[in-house]
Amino acid sequence: MKPRALAVSVGLGIVVAGHAGAAPVKRKAVDILGDFAMVGNTFAHNCGDKAPVVGTVTSCTDTFTDASPDVYWQAEATTATAGPLVTPAASRTTAMLSMPSGARVEYATLYWFGTAAAADKDCTFERPGGPSTSVTADSSYQGVASNPAAVKPANKTLTQFLSGADVTDFVAAQGSGAYRVSGVDGPALDDNHGAAERGWALVVFYEAPGAAPHNLVLFEGIDGILGGTVSVPLSGFKVPTVFSGKLGIVGIDGEVAGASLRFGVPPLGAGNLLSDALNPSTFFFNGTRSWLGQPVSVAGDLPQASGQAGSFGGIDMDVVDVTAQLKAGQTSAEAQISAGPGDGIINFIWVTSVTTLAPVLTAAKKVKDENGGAVVPGDILEYSVTVTNKGNDPSADTVFEDTLSSGLEFVAGSLKVSSGSATTTLTDATGDDAGEYTGASKKLVVRLGTGASATQGGSVAPSESVTVTFRAKVAAGTEGTTLANQAAVTAKGQSGAAAATIQSDDPDKTGITSTDVTVASGTDGGSGGAPSGGSGGGAGAAGSGATAGTGGGSSTGGSSTGGSSSGGSGGSAGGGASDSGDDGGCGCRTAPVSSGAAGALAALAALAALSRRRRGTTER
Repeated sequence: MKPRALAVSVGLGIVVAGHAGAAPVKRKAVDILGDFAMVGNTFAHNCGDKAPVVGTVTSCTDTFTDASPDVYWQAEATTATAGPLVTPAASRTTAMLSMPSGARVEYATLYWFGTAAAADKDCTFERPGGPSTSVTADSSYQGVASNPAAVKPANKTLTQFLSGADVTDFVAAQGSGAYRVSGVDGPALDDNHGAAERGWALVVFYEAPGAAPHNLVLFEGIDGILGGTVSVPLSGFKVPTVFSGKLGIVGIDGEVAGASLRFGVPPLGAGNLLSDALNPSTFFFNGTRSWLGQPVSVAGDLPQASGQAGSFGGIDMDVVDVTAQLKAGQTSAEAQISAGPGDGIINFIWVTSVTTLAPVLTAAKKVKDENGGAVVPGDILEYSVTVTNKGNDPSADTVFEDTLSSGLEFVAGSLKVSSGSATTTLTDATGDDAGEYTGASKKLVVRLGTGASATQGGSVAPSESVTVTFRAKVAAGTEGTTLANQAAVTAKGQSGAAAATIQSDDPDKTGITSTDVTVASGTDGGSGGAPSGGSGGGAGAAGSGATAGTGGGSSTGGSSTGGSSSGGSGGSAGGGASDSGDDGGCGCRTAPVSSGAAGALAALAALAALSRRRRGTTER
């Protein structure tokens, strides 16, 4: 294989024969009862690569005997084809995502990378034969790939890029199965390319039943090296007293013996060299796709690579065991990439996964309309938020906060906290117990758990739940609006896990979402206030052929708090019903009636319906 010249620039710094890069950006960090999955595929095939398990290379001529790909792949329903007739624009490949049964997607990022005339910030992400979405990068990194051996002037200087986008909602909705990526720019491969590797990766953080707590951190960026060594700082994780650890990496372009990866606490030495059955310590970057020393070759990937060295289009997608390189209490590490003589290596993605001793809090939030029926101004909503520790360490300094929207008015004296069979009503004032409501900011604060006080949050043990309930009145003028509410819970671990904040979740919706209530555009006849108009006050007038109601009745006739009318139209003398009265809490309406017995029957039916309605509640 020919060595190549490579220059990589990041920001304004350009390095022509050495290394370039910056500390990778920490994109996401979570403590979760689960782990991560990392899948993806190459867009291109090198004539010197191992043949795929599934996929056909129609023709492949390496005119320049370079070490970069020579033809593009195009995936179809059950196979994939590579050859000179497949253009960069037509290139697309498929990979299978597999998660444990019952897994819930917490976070997912799609990455695409390669060389092109300019950084490509758009692609198409789809389920083959199913939903498809156009994806625009929310992060992008680029460098300059210098290729003086290229015959075509346009290929002598290209842009090396990495683009990423949050695809959590799409993956959460679709779950495990086949995903395909297309629409990623790239050069024609009929030239002497130094680094034309091109591919994609999907990194998913998921929660799974029965899984151990893991601290997961995702880093991204461009770290390039030519025939030397580059150090990459990684921080933000937490190693407990008993642990295991994994490191996931995605990079390109390592083809020469001498490529190595070290990991651990600096200064790094021979004991920090990473290796396994597929990734030797002296040739770690070797075009493999592996998981803990085993080749990854998945039925449904198109093309389906063998996972062995030299099978993945010049891309390395590996997950390795780093338990021996970690120490209890560690919160940062250094990765050190070394390239073989004249070889260039570019790494894009890092994932750390460490089993951890930490609380893992969830907050499930529901709302109940105490008045029943459609929600209207004046209704009383009861919110309940159940905070549960699903981790393996008690929480400490646990604090619940909830700021009400402008469309909600807190009901004084309604704040309660429950644990087991015990329920405590908290005052609204500050400083006398574990909770308070501040009217100026519309903010509720409750310090939760054992030992909670007026100044400090307490501890919630593993498997323990604590529930906060409060009531709020729907404000006037909110008709036709949606009232969103989402609480936050902050806590640290009793054994040292750093403080983290989680948002409450509506368990009836996908993802971590607010709990929403939509206020009806009109009136629904709910109890708790008049839909319009004033109090009826006196007796309703008799409708035609009917007896008038007496005492505090609604001027709409039929029903009242103090009495009832057997007539059907108390508001008018003929048979038409008025809709503007107030029964002191009923807010009911009656249908028009004509006269006599028909009016009496209609009134009785309305009363029966109202009775049924008042016994019901609405859950959201």
